[in-house]
Amino acid sequence: MRLGDRVFVTDVHGNKLLRLVVALDGGMVYVSREEEVEQSKRERRDPNCIGFRPSEVSPHKNHN
Repeated sequence: MRLGDRVFVTDVHGNKLLRLVVALDGGMVYVSREEEVEQSKRERRDPNCIGFRPSEVSPHKNHN
């Protein structure tokens, strides 16, 4: 798994969500919505993200 990869995570309601990997730190994978990543780049700020354990993240077949 690398920064910028598209991955699937499951939210607290059981919904499978497509997200981008924005950081890997302390054994966690931090992901964000693609729109948030793009907006944060335009605004020159870090994107809002949420961390998941690697076991809770699955690769998207057509990443990047």
